[in-house]
Amino acid sequence: MPHIKKRQIPNCVYFVTTTTFERRPFFHNEQYCRILTDDIKYYREKLFFLVLGYVILPDHLHMLILTGWRGGISRIMQRIKGHSSHQINIEAQEFGPVWKADFYSTIIVSRARYNSALNYVHNNPVKHGYAASAADWKYSSYQSIYKNDHSVIRVDKLKNSSRRRDS
Repeated sequence: MPHIKKRQIPNCVYFVTTTTFERRPFFHNEQYCRILTDDIKYYREKLFFLVLGYVILPDHLHMLILTGWRGGISRIMQRIKGHSSHQINIEAQEFGPVWKADFYSTIIVSRARYNSALNYVHNNPVKHGYAASAADWKYSSYQSIYKNDHSVIRVDKLKNSSRRRDS
C-alpha cells in the first residue's frame, strides 16, 4: 500500500482517529493508558499543540487537536504513537506493533462541527458498551471539561474566535 502524505495545515483543529494493530485491546491495561496519556502530555508541550478533546478506548483513540507551528498532525501522531508503542513493548516485555500505521484526520471548520465531534468523542464509550454514560469513562476529556477533574489529561480550551460587535 503506498504512503499517502497527509495535508499539513498549521493552526487547524483536527479530529483524529487511530486504532490499535489488529484492533487488539491494549488499553484495557491501566499502565498502557498511563503511558499513552503521558506521551500525549509530553508531546503537547514539545510540539506546541493543544488537546481540545480525547477518549482512549481499549482498541482506539479519538482526539481533537489544535496544531501549532512546530508540528503538523502527521508529526504529532507519529511521535505519540511511536513512543507509546515503544514504551508499551518495554512494559510488556514483548516486541510488536501496538498501533496501525495509519490514522484518520478531518479538519474541523466550524464551532458546530467542533461541538459535534466533541460530543461524539465523549459518547464513544457509551456507543461501544464500555460505560453507561460519558461521565463514567475515566480516559475521556469529559472528566476535564465537565467535572473539572484534570487528573488524566488537562484539556485546553478553544477560545471563541468570533469578535464582539458593538451596535
